[in-house]
Amino acid sequence: WFISETDKQRILKVVFIRTESQIIIKTAYDPNAEELRIYRKYA
Repeated sequence: WFISETDKQRILKVVFIRTESQIIIKTAYDPNAEELRIYRKYA
């Protein structure tokens, strides 16, 4: 997963699965405070 900002400045957590031939987006939603903390620390 990763966290990114949309064109309209909305912050989303995007969850995906990577296979040998594709990347599949499973879901995207507003991240909670802990997810933001983790992403900012390790990304």
